[in-house]
Amino acid sequence: MTIADREAPATGAPAYRVVLRGVPVDHFLQLHDHLDALIDELSGEAGDRHPQLAALVAGLTGRYAAGRRSTLTAAEQARAQGSATFTLELDVPLHAPEAVPVWNRLLDGADCAGSRGLLRTHPAPPDVVDLRRWIGSEVARAAPADTPN
Repeated sequence: MTIADREAPATGAPAYRVVLRGVPVDHFLQLHDHLDALIDELSGEAGDRHPQLAALVAGLTGRYAAGRRSTLTAAEQARAQGSATFTLELDVPLHAPEAVPVWNRLLDGADCAGSRGLLRTHPAPPDVVDLRRWIGSEVARAAPADTPN
């Protein structure tokens, strides 16, 4: 993993780069598909019933949309080349370490709602949850020392 000073895409806010090697392509694409399913569902009436989860959609379709597109492209290119893993490069806003626990709670809540039948979107498989949490922990761990956590 490497870290470099940069600006987050689309926002121009100060950011740092996190490079994660060996990310499993299939699990990453499942994670992306799961987030897309949540976005689709929570952009409709379900978002009105679950306002905290709808806030998750706002971040995924707003602030983090460009990053999601670029990481999806990298994973799809790796799959097309027959690679089982790829290098995930993220330009992470400095506030991200504070957001990781909130992000995980919201996604865990969406999984819980799905398992209880409150959402149509099924919970993410355990391997996908593990990948999501690992990415989040690496983002938080890589934060510059002067970043509030």
